[in-house]
Amino acid sequence: THSPIRVGMTPEWAPFSYVNAEGTPAGIDIDLLTLISQRTGLKFKLVPVESWKDLRTLIKESRVDVVTGIAETPRREETLLFTRPYFQSVVGIVTRESDRQFSHLALLRHATLAMPRSYVTTTALTNRLPEARIILLDTAADCLACVERHEPDATVVNLFATTQYLNAHPRDKLSISGTVSEFEFPLRLGIRRDYPILSTILDQALASVTQQESDDIMS
Repeated sequence: THSPIRVGMTPEWAPFSYVNAEGTPAGIDIDLLTLISQRTGLKFKLVPVESWKDLRTLIKESRVDVVTGIAETPRREETLLFTRPYFQSVVGIVTRESDRQFSHLALLRHATLAMPRSYVTTTALTNRLPEARIILLDTAADCLACVERHEPDATVVNLFATTQYLNAHPRDKLSISGTVSEFEFPLRLGIRRDYPILSTILDQALASVTQQESDDIMS
């Protein structure tokens, strides 16, 4: 009987959340919410936003109740509660197809990098490589397209997002030149801090997801 739970989602975060060719929200996060809804009876109302920056504003103003596909950080803990992880994020270095010189994070120290603003990976990379030149863009897809245009040397983004982009842009000459094992940011659901009971319910719902169900959603 509870009113719909407002869920903030970024349509440019494929394959976790995006809008498909039919104009319908889709992705791993959407399928996971559907399963949780079936299991708990909760109803979810999706609130699309253009970027993580806009989403942060909605969180601060309590205009959304839940955020999907978010990594836990001390700063974010000031405004959000977090569930257990539902996806282990793997981060990769993406360069142009013919460029193999940036196979390790240490080799990016003096490179020009396109990075999505407000992403936890961008913050970690800036702290790790203070001498690198960072070009801030809105989304991971924007960063990949920018590298393809020969503007920055590389980008460091989620591998799932990278493969989704490459599948959608088969003509782009990009290559995954390495992975970054020191950047591990499991994705979770974030819940507004004044909603602890919802956090408990969602955490229990995630705990009930079987490996088979998880594999079905991921595939």
